[in-house]
Amino acid sequence: MSIATAVGKSAVAIIRISGSHTEEILMNHCRIQNASLQVPLPERKMRLCSFLDAEKKLLDTGLFVFYKGPSSYTGEDGAELFLHGNILLLRMMMDSIVKSGLAQPAEAGEFTKRAYLSGKLDLTQAEAVNRMICARSERELFASRRNLEGELSRMVAKFRSTLLLLKAQEEARIDFSTEGLDFQEPHEQKEKLDDLIQQLDSILNCARETEKICLGFQIALVGRPNVGKSSFFNQILGWDRSIVSNQSGTTRDYVSEEIQLEGVPVRVIDTAGLRETQDSIEKQGVMFTKKIIRQSHLILNMMDGISDEESNTISFFSSVKPNIPMIHLLNKWDLEQVRSVYPQIKQRFPDIFCVSCLTKEGLDKIRKQIQDTLFSESSAEEGLLLEERNRYHFMEAKKSLQKVSELWKEKAPDEIVAIEIDEALFHIGSVTNPVQTEEILGRVFSVFCVGK
Repeated sequence: MSIATAVGKSAVAIIRISGSHTEEILMNHCRIQNASLQVPLPERKMRLCSFLDAEKKLLDTGLFVFYKGPSSYTGEDGAELFLHGNILLLRMMMDSIVKSGLAQPAEAGEFTKRAYLSGKLDLTQAEAVNRMICARSERELFASRRNLEGELSRMVAKFRSTLLLLKAQEEARIDFSTEGLDFQEPHEQKEKLDDLIQQLDSILNCARETEKICLGFQIALVGRPNVGKSSFFNQILGWDRSIVSNQSGTTRDYVSEEIQLEGVPVRVIDTAGLRETQDSIEKQGVMFTKKIIRQSHLILNMMDGISDEESNTISFFSSVKPNIPMIHLLNKWDLEQVRSVYPQIKQRFPDIFCVSCLTKEGLDKIRKQIQDTLFSESSAEEGLLLEERNRYHFMEAKKSLQKVSELWKEKAPDEIVAIEIDEALFHIGSVTNPVQTEEILGRVFSVFCVGK
């Protein structure tokens, strides 16, 4: 039993109950129109009731719904009590039920753990529940939902089925080697094996790309002093975060904020202006800029066409982090002086974007270019998320299959090949249904919130 909604004031809060004593708890603590409940309780129907404490005193008026196992989230009898969202009231209700000896407070993730143990979810689906709750972006939410709906489980089942056929062939070679039976040709077996290894590579690569998008990106906004970085930074955010001044060197430290682009968290960092200086604080700012560039996925290089030192700035970027994607921006497009030097700048930077932070001209094009540069063309619906535990098992399965390929080349005994196939099968099976030890399950469910 636990509070299933976030702690704090709210119109409604939910207490969730699961276990064999659920019906008894409801009969002891719920009253309908001054009458006790009668068994059997109606299933999956909201009922208006009075909630009572251990001494049968009125605590609150609200709703409850009863779920008869195994047709419930956990597979056990369960209920949800809907009370007014006051934490004092919720604790009084919880204490009253605990005093009856019919329930105890749930541990983190205990409801989902029970759903897993009762076979309502496999482990990848259980992990997806927590991912959905904690998702920081729309893409992570979509990918988590696909796992919860069983997409990863289906992939594993299909992979395991093919692997079992491969194992059956090897076992047959061992058991009936003297019977003169026809077995699958070696080249056909190798094709199947190579296909399995390629599938594992695809899974791992897709997961890496999805994880990168889900975790978000970092953009470094860099350039010479007084080219308008802070103004552009404020425009991208939609509110004034950085100090804007005509005085050079205003931004000596970096300023960062997170925005959402296509449902993905993107941290934009306004860095200190790059120039030769004797000021110790500005020098420290340049050092911070170098560190930020190394950690970033994209550089927005801003210039205004007035300074003749942009080429030196480009050399600086390349020396800090070569081959990083870069978008060149020509700011202050509203000034005639900048427009007049545009042809020369265009020759040096053919893909440069013109923008005016004053008139907001070009800002939409910049946002579109940032999205096109950061995001792959694959849809968020096609993403695949792997927990660290799953990634480990897929990688170990791949190693075992690669070992099988090497053993075949060496014409090793079939008994040794079968051992490596068994190892691959163990790791594939461990993705969805690992050996049920408290250590493994405790590690998985300890990160869940209480009430889920």
